[in-house]
Amino acid sequence: MPNILPLIGLKETIKAIAPDVIHVQYIGQDMLSFSQLAALPQPKVLTLHDLSLINAVEPYPGNDTRFLDGFNNENSTRLERWMFHRKQAFVSKSNMMFTGPSKWVCDLFRRSIIGRDHSVREVPNIVDPVYSYDETLRTRHEKFTVLFGAYGGRKSAYKGWPDLEGALRLLPQAIKMNTKVCVFGEDGEDSSVDGIELQFLGAIKEPARLRAIHHTADIFAMPSRQDNAPQVKFEALMSGLPVLAFQRTGCAEHIEHMKNGWISPDGDLQSYAEGIAFFYSLFESGELDRRKTAIANKAKALFDEKVVVRQMIDLYRTCKPA
Repeated sequence: MPNILPLIGLKETIKAIAPDVIHVQYIGQDMLSFSQLAALPQPKVLTLHDLSLINAVEPYPGNDTRFLDGFNNENSTRLERWMFHRKQAFVSKSNMMFTGPSKWVCDLFRRSIIGRDHSVREVPNIVDPVYSYDETLRTRHEKFTVLFGAYGGRKSAYKGWPDLEGALRLLPQAIKMNTKVCVFGEDGEDSSVDGIELQFLGAIKEPARLRAIHHTADIFAMPSRQDNAPQVKFEALMSGLPVLAFQRTGCAEHIEHMKNGWISPDGDLQSYAEGIAFFYSLFESGELDRRKTAIANKAKALFDEKVVVRQMIDLYRTCKPA
């Protein structure tokens, strides 16, 4: 994970490992410097976790298109221009291949100033193999249960809680009375949203516990605003949960409308509420439980670790020494 400051002992560590390929997961600036990484002689694969590599500073630039149009004295600060040109030089000089976990981020990379001369391949992120659906773990409950979660819960700026809350308020009263929302990633006193029970599950540190929570829920609400390919989507699908998303960034990819989830137009809260109501009707009829095995099996065919690792190995084998 590239940083401005060098990591002491990196050269000796790499020499001891003697890797054929170095895989960089570009998430944050807290591990090693651009100069160190570029100087390593091994071929490298870099995964685009977000837009950090092709933008100046902000990993989620939203409607800011300077990474496509260019940074100049009129539209950016000196720090932004310095970071952007540093990344541009790093990519142009490095012997590197690129991959992204969504079609959306791969397309933006191809269009960007930094990425337009380089190829990029879509490969899903690896999902912890603990996630799967087991109907014997499925809890029987009276209330329709909506699961929402992120690091920080509702407070996470990019996860879209206000959109989910707005959609919940649009539900018919009969559905509100029989619906519960569980939030993981946040501690708090249980409360309500317009009459809908709101329960806080706290931080989840063990994948096995989150899998168990998946089996207590009926749908996973993922109103993310700027995520590339949220890992929670893949984990939920692997556990048999339908995922409700907006058509923005890479969030809706791999979701089949009204089958393994619901896709609403960007920002359309009424449509999102209709998606909740649609799966509520399947919950009441018992059809939702009958769908969960099929949802999990389809996700496994796409995101099982053996499938994804094979794709990554195929990519590694195309890498050529500098």
